[in-house]
Parts: sequence; structure tokens; C-alpha cells
Amino acid sequence: MSFVTDAFRTRLQATFTGNTHGSPEWVDELEKGTDAGFFGPGSATWSVHGGNQTIVAGVRALLVQALHPGALAGVADHSRYKEDPFGRLAGTIRWIYTVTHGDTATATSGSEWVLRLHERVRGLYVDGHGIGRPYTANDPDLARWVHLAFTDAFLRTAQRWGEPIPGGADAYVREWAVAGRLMRVHDAPRDRGRTPRADGRLPRPRRARRHTPDP
Repeated sequence: MSFVTDAFRTRLQATFTGNTHGSPEWVDELEKGTDAGFFGPGSATWSVHGGNQTIVAGVRALLVQALHPGALAGVADHSRYKEDPFGRLAGTIRWIYTVTHGDTATATSGSEWVLRLHERVRGLYVDGHGIGRPYTANDPDLARWVHLAFTDAFLRTAQRWGEPIPGGADAYVREWAVAGRLMRVHDAPRDRGRTPRADGRLPRPRRARRHTPDP
């Protein structure tokens, strides 16, 4: 059954990189950077983001992020998740790889490009009480939720299936706070004790359904 495994691996590679053979062009471009980037070899971030478990982590992060009604509405209203369920994950992985391995200029510009895309992701959802609430992808509270869900998912997945993290969990949370700041999360936690499951500070998201305008 190796041909089934090979076919699945090829499909995943094509989905996440846009290339079925070798490294995609955008990965090769990262190697031309002018500095070591925000992290570098031996960092906690390279360790956490360096194994095959990152695919599982990415799926987990997207599912947890969708618990926020604004994030869920944004996906429903502005993405092609039904036609291309892995497409959004592929975009997320490309951003992760760029910020993790690119030089500081590329990591910054890549994040700014995502922020510009997010400017058009806005709309209205109806919460569990029937009240319409506006959302925008660049809302500070929503951005913080997304960052915390990402950090928790990738850290826990690496702890379960990855190699030992240089400096431990706190080192990864502290380093990845840089990515949070690039995405305008101004209070990104800098140690494991301030992530969601440890401090419980995030409010439970309201139940929500998509807003359908009256005819």
C-alpha cells in the first residue's frame, strides 16, 4: 500500500507548497535572506515548527480559532473552505514558514501582506442571543485569540510528538510573541503561564450563527 501513502504525501505537498517535487520557489527565495531572521538555528521556534507534527498543529489551531464567532464568521463569509478545505491551512503554513525561517524584512513584509488581506475580512454575525455583532479579522481581541490558539496548538503538539524544545515551553512562547507583534497582537504572552489553559483569561466565545440579511 506504499503507493497510497506516496499519493497522499504528494497531495499534501502539492496542497501546502504548490509543488509536487522538491521545494517550492517561495521556500528557495527565503534562503537568499540578508540576516538570520527573528529566530534562527537552535531556537525553540525552529524546533516546534520543524517536524511533521506541524500539520496536526495547524489543523488544531484552525479548529480552536473557529471557536471565536468572529473567526468562524470570517471563514464562512470570506474563504473557499468548502471547495478547498486545505487551502486556508496551506496559506497559514506558508506564513508560519516565512516568519520562522525568513530574514527579518521578509517575515515583516509577509505579515504585513496578511494584514492587508485581512482588511477586507469583515462583516456581521448573530450571536446566541440573536444580537448582530460586527467583526473584522484585524480586530485586536480576535487577533489575540488567533495568536493564543496558534501558540497553544503548536506547543502542545510539539510536546507530544516533537523533539525536546530548546529552552522549554517558555522559550517558545516568548519567541513566538514576536510573530504576535508582527500581527499587531500587542499583549502576546511571553511565558507558558499566561497562555489560555494556564490563566483562563479568555472569555468563553458566544455561540453564534452566520448573519443572513433580510430579503
